Amino acid sequence: MRRAGRRAFGGLARDISARRRTEEALLKSEQKFRLIVENIRDIYFRCDLEENLVLVSRSALRKLGYESFDEIIGHPVSSLCVDPSQQDRYLQTLRAQGSVDDFWIRIRKKDGTPVDGSVSSSFCSDEHGNPVGMEGIIRDITERMRMEEKLRRSEERYRLTADNIRDLIWTMDIRMNLTYMSPSMMTLYGYTPEDEDDHGPLRRVRGRGERGGRSREVRRGLERLVPL
Repeated sequence: MRRAGRRAFGGLARDISARRRTEEALLKSEQKFRLIVENIRDIYFRCDLEENLVLVSRSALRKLGYESFDEIIGHPVSSLCVDPSQQDRYLQTLRAQGSVDDFWIRIRKKDGTPVDGSVSSSFCSDEHGNPVGMEGIIRDITERMRMEEKLRRSEERYRLTADNIRDLIWTMDIRMNLTYMSPSMMTLYGYTPEDEDDHGPLRRVRGRGERGGRSREVRRGLERLVPL
């Protein structure tokens, strides 16, 4: 354009300091998030509304035996589930409650090996609050499940022994409340374990005059964890 017979230039300047600060904050947030996702030991995942995986942490490759993200990204999350009915229950709970915490599910590695997992997840939304998918964490609890099963079998074995032994076996808590009495009580004393009250076995197997002192002795033994 010309002004006073001379060529001139015009322009418009706009203060974008606030926008730059917002962009920098967003960049730092994304970098922090990516750092967490790249180094997390559990499996982080994000799916779209069609339940296709759009993002997984690097730990997913290590734990599930995949070599690249291309083998997982874009595939339905159901491809990782061993039992489809488990996934159905998980999705039903998620849709009903909006989030799921410590939901047991069995997933498979690339070679088909099953892995017991604990899933905690929720729906994720865009900046307008519209749901765009779901995200969550899968924790490998295979070892925990193995130990729980081992403990369960051990308890069953010892309970079978206690239930069939002729001697009387009983357990009580620190308040001397009966927690277990073997069925041999019926043979020895003529009543069932269900007949026992909350005062413990000493109430019936000991005489009235001896019961008080013996109870105090038992209580001291329980507190000190020493044999009686």
